[in-house]
Amino acid sequence: CLTDCPNRERGGWLGDTFFTGRASQWLTGMGKNERLYLENFSRAERFPAPKRYEGLVPAIWPCDLMCRECFIPTYDFWLMGELDACVSRNGYADLAESFRPKIDGILEFLGRYENDYGLLQHLPGWVFIEWSDANTHVYDVNYPANMLYAWALEAAARLYGRGDLAVEAERIRERIRRESFDGKWFCDNAVVKDRVGFLGLSGFHSEVCQYMAFFTGTATPQSHPELYRTLLEDFGPKRAEKGLHPEVATANFLFGTLLRMELLSRAGLSRQMYDELRDYLLYMAERTGTLWENQQPSASCCHGFASIAAEYLFRDMLGVRHIDYARKQIVIAPPPDLPIDWCEGTIPVSDSDAAYVRWERAQGRICIDVDLPPGWTAE
Repeated sequence: CLTDCPNRERGGWLGDTFFTGRASQWLTGMGKNERLYLENFSRAERFPAPKRYEGLVPAIWPCDLMCRECFIPTYDFWLMGELDACVSRNGYADLAESFRPKIDGILEFLGRYENDYGLLQHLPGWVFIEWSDANTHVYDVNYPANMLYAWALEAAARLYGRGDLAVEAERIRERIRRESFDGKWFCDNAVVKDRVGFLGLSGFHSEVCQYMAFFTGTATPQSHPELYRTLLEDFGPKRAEKGLHPEVATANFLFGTLLRMELLSRAGLSRQMYDELRDYLLYMAERTGTLWENQQPSASCCHGFASIAAEYLFRDMLGVRHIDYARKQIVIAPPPDLPIDWCEGTIPVSDSDAAYVRWERAQGRICIDVDLPPGWTAE
């Protein structure tokens, strides 16, 4: 079953497992580990919780007494996204159906915290964004949380054929664009300015907020081209030493750095990912042989979600861009500009089969060698 870190938290936390689950599929060829993990939540008849959290799913389950009241609303959003992704990869329609009562409960709970503009305000519990200054600006209306809310609603819309949730997701995105974007950055939060409850922007901007906007579809390269260019060109592991945009609070590994990698991968910037991953991760591997919870050794130095590095290697360096497990198809597109002459990997595609892919440069061309299990095709 998916876990967090071996020395401190031997359970798996939602949010983290959105990434651990993806890595698990690359490393085992199956979604069984992730399914087992998710079934811990879906099979629970009830969660011991104060009435104020009734309807929410706890951030970790099963758990010891210390964690039983650990309710993180934003992690319920990650749960909906992870469930959608796991079902999409593996066709677990029964898993989706088993979660329906839990998802309905989450949506009913969240509806009680929507303000007059349809945005979540004054969420109870721990509104966690990431381990950075972004987590000090979560009230009264937190825009990264609302971006993730819209993303989760869209995931639930796909899972259960709920077109109304997809419409609501886009309405929330439009509202965030109108309220949060100040012409240069997305602002992290709005605060109550007077006794009648008027909301105004706090003026605080975080790096993770900008990534969250693009990851969740609140912003696109077409809708915010200048911000998109700035993030790609000016941000990254060396921004501080270059003295660029000090007014934007630096992101941490979970979730900012990971969302940045999503941004670069979607843009097809494998060479930039190669360079940045060396800066972000190599010093961890050299120092401890593991990948950490934070970018500094201030917490767990062996953390489950960091296994997503496997996906970056298979997908963005080896060039296995997509695996369709139902149709038994693999899409291969080796990156043309990596500073290496060859790359090879063996990717499990079931509990007994694996695909072998190798590319190498020869006379100015990239030659690809593929060995697939019976019944599989590549393009």
